[in-house]
Amino acid sequence: MKINVIIVDDEVIIRMGLSKFLQELHPDIKLCGIFQDGAEALQFIKNNAVHIMITDMKMTNVNGEELIKNVRKISKFTKIIIISGYRNFEYALVALKYNVHNYLTKPINLKDLKELILDIYNDIKEENLSSHDNNHLNYMLHKILIDIYKNEISSDELNHLISVNKYWTDIADNKYTLFSVKILELENYLNSRWKYELNNLYNACNNIFNMYSDRHYVFNVDSFNNELKYIFICDKKYNPEEKIFEYVDNLERIMNFRASVQINFIADNVYELMRHFSYITKTKPENNDNILILKAKQFINQNYNKDISLFTVADHVQLNAMYFSRFFKSQTGVTFIDYLIDVRINKAIELLKTRKYTGMEICRRVGYQSYSYFINVFKQTTGYSPKEFLRRIE
Repeated sequence: MKINVIIVDDEVIIRMGLSKFLQELHPDIKLCGIFQDGAEALQFIKNNAVHIMITDMKMTNVNGEELIKNVRKISKFTKIIIISGYRNFEYALVALKYNVHNYLTKPINLKDLKELILDIYNDIKEENLSSHDNNHLNYMLHKILIDIYKNEISSDELNHLISVNKYWTDIADNKYTLFSVKILELENYLNSRWKYELNNLYNACNNIFNMYSDRHYVFNVDSFNNELKYIFICDKKYNPEEKIFEYVDNLERIMNFRASVQINFIADNVYELMRHFSYITKTKPENNDNILILKAKQFINQNYNKDISLFTVADHVQLNAMYFSRFFKSQTGVTFIDYLIDVRINKAIELLKTRKYTGMEICRRVGYQSYSYFINVFKQTTGYSPKEFLRRIE
């Protein structure tokens, strides 16, 4: 396969030198663009598949950092090599933040650059060959579908991915169906038949779908409580609904439970699927989510003085604990445990200010059993022990 490389540098001598070097490096390494500014390079990358980008950092208009940041919005897969006349700590941080492949200082050692580019070339070749392997292809496709479902991938990034790998091109034009499976009487099933964790049940269901999917793809994109959401991919000549109901029949028979199935949305290609989730995200009413979070916060505020945990609160709002943990963080910006600590320590400060209670009494009144642990949490949160804090506000 051909590897597309671009050069971005505002120095003519550097551009000319690298251009000559790359054109003579390997017959499969193609120099497809030379740019003196990040803005020009970015426009090119939006419309073309670029495997390797060699870029300077100090440029007019769009500098290296801005270019790299925007390239990463379009593609997670482009290998980026920074070349700079400065060994700058800030540039090193940029490299780490945006998953830059390597950082070279000028003057460039062409032997090092040759080894680096050939290593990248071999890696990309291996990745492309491994795409023939179903396990690798399934893994990559699953990740992309989850990103689409969560509306966490841009159309530019999806276009770039499809243009880079011909296997994505074939899959992109298939039929995509979002469907939901609800396990009926889940609590009774968990108590009487299933001896393992709920997540193990989700995994078992996913494995059964994969077992019977034959030439099609079935990917789990979300699971919470008794509901599992899947995206089913098949050729347009098939009826997706018939296949899905057939799969769910097999699931019920093997797992020995009853389930209902709902076809949520059928898309004629991956782009239509993406537009659907983008629209859902933009128009989704926030009331239900806000009510759940409000209900969780009210429960915490009313019961912070008791021995409550993530599982206690998740059970109160009727969500799976793992899902609730992610959901709470996504909606509030803080983890459940950080929110609980914040409530308890703020209440402890209120009680301290009254000067009516001993440290041990306050510890018990805000839900902690261990006094030493309470002091440790208080100090980590406020920067002071309870006694030191009280002295500072006197």
